[in-house]
Amino acid sequence: MLQRTKLIPAPSPGVAAALPSAANDSERLDRQTHAAIGRLTSSLSPTAGLLAFTDWACHLAVSPGKQFDLLRLGFENAQRLSNYARDRAFAAPDLQERHSIVKPTDDPRFAHDDWQYWPFNLTHQAFLLTQQWWGAATHGVRGVSKHHEDLVSFAARQLLDVVSPGNYLFSSPVVLRRTLEQGGANLMRGAMHALDDVERLISGAPPSSAATSGSRPARSC
Repeated sequence: MLQRTKLIPAPSPGVAAALPSAANDSERLDRQTHAAIGRLTSSLSPTAGLLAFTDWACHLAVSPGKQFDLLRLGFENAQRLSNYARDRAFAAPDLQERHSIVKPTDDPRFAHDDWQYWPFNLTHQAFLLTQQWWGAATHGVRGVSKHHEDLVSFAARQLLDVVSPGNYLFSSPVVLRRTLEQGGANLMRGAMHALDDVERLISGAPPSSAATSGSRPARSC
């Protein structure tokens, strides 16, 4: 027996008139939520980052050959660093005898001669070897899209830069030397700059460099 199809009644004129308003409210809420997330993430999409990381991690998890290469590279770098520390411990004070394992020509962070003295030579070489390993880990994983590979590689470099020995007072010989030469005045200037940045962030004001249209000189420790 055929069953009669029930027709859905059309909304009343009052309900139909309210639908566009509800849609506008929903869109406004979505925009406000996305804007708040954008402020927290510096306009970077957390969804895009999660997709890129998942793509890289899942393909790396099913690539035993790549995992073996990374394991071997890790052991090789550890051995190189150990040999470097041993050789430099008994090296002459001549800077030519304190050559580096890895010294990228396009990386000026460790170009100062002070980085060639212990223990700063060991810490910056360990950092560069770690950076080299992560560069190998985030590139050449079969199946990962080029865009996701670039995102993961960029994120890895940014996170590594956070722990770079050149960013901290007691691990940077250049900052230590300048602090001694200036009697700590550079640290006071840095604290004032940091306070200014926090105040501008809280008040929503633009960065000081933007406020002066780039006329303000670059900050230096």
